[in-house]
Amino acid sequence: MNERNAFADASVQDIFRDKGVTLMKGDWTIATRDHQGAIGIRGAGVPLYVIYNSKPGSSQPVVLPQLLTANIVHDAFADLPDRDFK
Repeated sequence: MNERNAFADASVQDIFRDKGVTLMKGDWTIATRDHQGAIGIRGAGVPLYVIYNSKPGSSQPVVLPQLLTANIVHDAFADLPDRDFK
């Protein structure tokens, strides 16, 4: 649902490109201790959306809600400057 409603949105794709976002996806069907640790540490379930380095000067990850909209994604990256591709 999130992939169709939020991630497929053209404006979200623009944000990912402009900000140099690297998307990574873990597959819970192949449960490992790494997956279980990541879920347990953050006290969240699946799906789990975590953004690293989205707030300048902060190394704390940002955990997004399980149900996403394009606006939630926009807000999550609002403080991150566009990547300089020069």
